[in-house]
Amino acid sequence: SVFFQNRFLLRDWTITPGVRVEHIKFQRTNRLANGGAGVTGRTELTEVVPGIGISYHPTSRFTVFAGVHRGFAPPRTEDIINNTTGGSVDLDSELSWNYEVGMRSLPAKGFQLDATLFRMDYENQIVPASLAGGVGSAFTNGGETLHQGVEVTGRVDSGAIFSSPHNLYLRTALTYLPIAKFTGTRFSNVSGFSNVSISGNRLPYAPEQLLNFSLGYSHPKGVNTFLEGIYVGRQFGDDL
Repeated sequence: SVFFQNRFLLRDWTITPGVRVEHIKFQRTNRLANGGAGVTGRTELTEVVPGIGISYHPTSRFTVFAGVHRGFAPPRTEDIINNTTGGSVDLDSELSWNYEVGMRSLPAKGFQLDATLFRMDYENQIVPASLAGGVGSAFTNGGETLHQGVEVTGRVDSGAIFSSPHNLYLRTALTYLPIAKFTGTRFSNVSGFSNVSISGNRLPYAPEQLLNFSLGYSHPKGVNTFLEGIYVGRQFGDDL
């Protein structure tokens, strides 16, 4: 992996373009295949990943930011190389264009509030037809998908408010994902349902709400203890 990035500072503006190039070689050997003779498979891929971020910070307590970045994730070795024949599986890299607009703020002493609108537009997303095992549990090319939503995070620190080393804090993060769907012409990857259209269906394992909530106590001498709760909303278990 090789990357280049530069940060341009123009008064209250920061512009950060960059590009990354990744070259990956895969190899997998199954020594038990072919009656113990074994089988080895190899493949490789190269991807160019550009991006740019812009931020505007008129004060030390408020920043607005936006960004456009290429998303890339390679397949796992066990998914792209067949364990029996050693041949390459028709499984492409995950590729997307990711967009975000948001703000980071310190509205008052001891208070922090951030919010981000995001959109992830996949040319190809690797998705499971089902993770329940058995029929349809393999990873497949999900093709074009779209994720769009908002994330809001907040934190309150009593130590900063009252200038005390004893800090009781509350933090929360909410992700709301109303759109997570197949956008291309797609048919189910579940065995026996390959003629069923799933175009427009919500993606499996993409809950609409995620909530993280923590209540804790910290001290500069090294104590940090907290109680955390996580809520994951309802989700579909397969592409049907």
